[in-house]
Amino acid sequence: AALLLARRRDRALVVGGIGRTREAEARASVRDRELETAADIPHALARARTPVDAARPLVRQVTDLLGVGFAGVVVVTEGGDTAMGVYAELNGERAAFWDDVHVDLRGEPSGIASAVFDAAPVAVYDIESSTRISPRLAAQVGARSGAWVPMIAEERVVGVLVFASTDAKRTFPADELALLQAIASEAALALERMRS
Repeated sequence: AALLLARRRDRALVVGGIGRTREAEARASVRDRELETAADIPHALARARTPVDAARPLVRQVTDLLGVGFAGVVVVTEGGDTAMGVYAELNGERAAFWDDVHVDLRGEPSGIASAVFDAAPVAVYDIESSTRISPRLAAQVGARSGAWVPMIAEERVVGVLVFASTDAKRTFPADELALLQAIASEAALALERMRS
């Protein structure tokens, strides 16, 4: 009987070890995709001639990497009072309404304004219950959870990368936001180059 129990315990350790190995492989796969994404963006941005050219590959990389239903980019005006939509995709299609988005950063609460004035990423798990989010934009996008990452160039927020889960609420862990902050900074330099 003791021998059978010992064998069961050994089998449980092997099965548990396989599970941990698969988890580690999945994490490594995700990390590899993140590194590929970080490497692809600078090449696309080097060829960008317009803000849309800079925003499009960034938006596509974010939707592919995170599997979110919405991603978009806004640029912040020189005075820092307004953000204007540049390019966005909703459920794999171009979101034309985003071209007409104008956000009053000082007069309207929004995740965009929070990211601009805090100069740091903002993530919200439950958009419906948050007072920091623009209900108008959340409704247009159909956002359940979202994050806003400032695009910083030369110590100034020149734009914001916006992304949202549209099918279910989800968290945006610090490592994802850090990776997207680095990618957004690359895009910010391209936008600043175009502006100057």
